[in-house]
Amino acid sequence: MIFILLIQKLKNREESAFKELVFSFSKRLMTVAVLYSKDREEAKDILQDTFIKIFENIDKFKGEEEYMFVGWCKRILINLALTRNSKFYRSLEQSISDEHSEVSFDSGILSDLFKEEIIQVVNELPEGYRQVFALFVIEGYTHKDIALQMGIKESSSRSKFVRAKRMLQNKIHTFSKV
Repeated sequence: MIFILLIQKLKNREESAFKELVFSFSKRLMTVAVLYSKDREEAKDILQDTFIKIFENIDKFKGEEEYMFVGWCKRILINLALTRNSKFYRSLEQSISDEHSEVSFDSGILSDLFKEEIIQVVNELPEGYRQVFALFVIEGYTHKDIALQMGIKESSSRSKFVRAKRMLQNKIHTFSKV
């Protein structure tokens, strides 16, 4: 009920609702922003732009459930981050051949890690790898969709994902030994 009231206030353009929006959703969205940013400062900028865009486009939100709203907000944030960095990705892209090897994780190690530790390990990936990994694993995008959004080749998306998994496997094994 409180959520529906917040949405109504936002649609009425009440300034207090904007503050409540920021207060209520900053932590969740900042976690996502960090995954798609070069550093924490850029993540803060993207988050700020996201809240402005949410406020400006709130009339386009048609759901009634909080989880739907969070998903809508995350899509806005991810699109802003990818648009902001699309020139960066195109300039870094190299011709990379597809790698067909799969990397497996030891699920026992993952079950021993806390959520914050997993996020920390993912955040330590190089930017392009981190973002491909997050889009594919967390957001459920296909490599074709990732390639279109990031302005890279589909084969580059696959390659970056495989390399990210390898890096994560190494980091997780190192992390679990500590």
